[in-house]
Amino acid sequence: MSTLAVVIPLYNHAAYLRSTLASVYAQTLAPQRVIVIDDGSQDDSFALAQSLARPGTEVLRQENRGAHHTLNRGVEWAAGADFVAILNSDDVWEPERLARCVAVLEKNREAQVVVTGLHLIGGDGTTLPATHPKERRNRAVWERVLAEDNALLSLAVSNFAKTTSNVVARREFLVAHPLADLRYVHDYRFFLEAACRGVLLVVPEDLLGYRTHEGNTIKADGRRPVVSEVVQMHLDWIGSLERELMESESLRGRLRLYVQRLLGNHTDFRGEIFLQVLAGAVAQQPDLFRVNMLGEMAEFTNKS
Repeated sequence: MSTLAVVIPLYNHAAYLRSTLASVYAQTLAPQRVIVIDDGSQDDSFALAQSLARPGTEVLRQENRGAHHTLNRGVEWAAGADFVAILNSDDVWEPERLARCVAVLEKNREAQVVVTGLHLIGGDGTTLPATHPKERRNRAVWERVLAEDNALLSLAVSNFAKTTSNVVARREFLVAHPLADLRYVHDYRFFLEAACRGVLLVVPEDLLGYRTHEGNTIKADGRRPVVSEVVQMHLDWIGSLERELMESESLRGRLRLYVQRLLGNHTDFRGEIFLQVLAGAVAQQPDLFRVNMLGEMAEFTNKS
């Protein structure tokens, strides 16, 4: 029988934690373990987590290290679990989420990560109406994702999965592909890691409530640093694929199509900055780009 652990990174979310944990405890497929890691909260989050914990829930505490470190520690702590589901401490799940996602992973042995449709909720926990501009954009994105049925190319337009709260994965994949040290887009890079290898599956049902509020990291810091990190993340990510690109023609082909779509379509991506930095990298380290990937990049860049 498969075992399932839930990892909840917690930071200054005492106002939301009660509903987050309630959504875990209401799952029709109960996880064997729930691991809450308080990342040095300055409010009452840790004490509240302890008071709300049910049997099978472990509440840990650490000095503030950031979301990626907290998540990776949670995955490490979940040793022995077959599957790990992540839920940030301000988001909520629909009751069928874990059952639906685990069933998909068990049925599709090659799949490593599952994401689902989602809706936006406000700071008070109510679902944003379909007429709300943010929810309209969310629905438009998901209509395109489902129509195209290609997770990697959809990620070239937007991070449609939005958050690590949308991760249900085989633990071994999370261990092999830990969350990167990024402030804004560690979730996005993880989804790309799975999608480029063809192991990310999309469940169309709306099973995640993603909370939007003034405390969201991206909203608090503004758009400029997010765009910069998205560009740098892509450079680092493509560089990390060097060996696999040399060995896999199919991966080179998928990445070529992804970058072609990315350069002209992503809402948080500046293609001209990407190309300038990439050109500088090629000039300084030509051996790094000696594989056919460079010629293929030139081909599709000329066509775009």
